[in-house]
Amino acid sequence: MKNDDSDDDYRVGPGKPPKHTRFKRGQSGNPNGRPKVKVSFQAVAERELMRLVTVPENGKARRRTKQQMVVQSVIHRAIKGDHKASELVFRTFGQTKEIESSAAGELPTADPDMLKRIKARLNRMVPED
Repeated sequence: MKNDDSDDDYRVGPGKPPKHTRFKRGQSGNPNGRPKVKVSFQAVAERELMRLVTVPENGKARRRTKQQMVVQSVIHRAIKGDHKASELVFRTFGQTKEIESSAAGELPTADPDMLKRIKARLNRMVPED
């Protein structure tokens, strides 16, 4: 019987690696497998909040996201007098309003006196021709 390593007619080339570098029978090239991706807490929470649930509303079954249900629950608690829920609603509402106003590009009303002072300062720095 002929030894596999002494095969004289075997030629190394594209798709034909040397026999001593090949995987042994029954051995995988990656025994541990691909590493699992670590998902952040925020990604998991966002995915869960966007899942739909069926809830009864005025005698009908409605589909709402869990996020909508949480917001609705906190607002109802605030209406019933829960001070922590009220604080959360106002704090969150204020933050979203600030973000919306800055995203919309709203600028404060210009103060005419301040504009005159800025213009005078610029004129002193750059003389007019």
